[in-house]
Amino acid sequence: MKRHLLHTLSLALGTAAVVALGSCSDKRSYADLLSTENQSVNAFLVNQNVYLDIPADTVFQVGKDAPYYRLDEEGNLYMQVINAGTPRNRVESDQLIYFRFTRWNLNKYASTGELGDGEGNSSNVNLGSASFRYGNYTLTSSSQWGAGLQTPLQYLPIDCEVNIIIKSQYGVSTEIANVVPYLYNVRYPTDPGERRHWHRWPHSGRHRILNRTIKTETERESYKIHIGYPRHNRRTSRRGPEPA
Repeated sequence: MKRHLLHTLSLALGTAAVVALGSCSDKRSYADLLSTENQSVNAFLVNQNVYLDIPADTVFQVGKDAPYYRLDEEGNLYMQVINAGTPRNRVESDQLIYFRFTRWNLNKYASTGELGDGEGNSSNVNLGSASFRYGNYTLTSSSQWGAGLQTPLQYLPIDCEVNIIIKSQYGVSTEIANVVPYLYNVRYPTDPGERRHWHRWPHSGRHRILNRTIKTETERESYKIHIGYPRHNRRTSRRGPEPA
């Protein structure tokens, strides 16, 4: 599923690259591409409030008019906090994190002055699920997304929402060589109901099975829930009360 999503995004990026570079008779150097990337990011940030330092107490200004905070010395990441999430709901090492995103090509923005239509699984559920194991870059399923999408969780609770500029070195691993910066809107939902339809296999009636432990006084059985089915059609590993 994640491979399907990344493949779709890569095709979209490849098409854009052909359109943008098709008229060029020679290849641009990597240094030139990096220079363009920096110019594109600056073209977007010039219309934003930018703070070069993270607040010492990590209490960020929040909202659509909040500033963009530079997260690293090299300026590879700039984050605007839309929703700071629930206090004390912090991520743990190797925790499985699902996320929804929409992203915009900032090279296109620098050329047109408009973000245009974004791409991602926030609005197009057919692209499938997106997830990583926090801090575990030994897994391809995590490292393929790059470090940028994990970075907000260093500072904010899991259920936060941010806009984050990610330069190519911190972005999707298969796209690094393209040297394209992106503006991402990212949410990290913790409500299983909000993620439920992500696990439906595309163009198929099959459903991925997940294990969940019910932790109440009367429900302590491990259920296997067929994600995507209505509650009355869910099957359990043994007879018992339905999950709340």
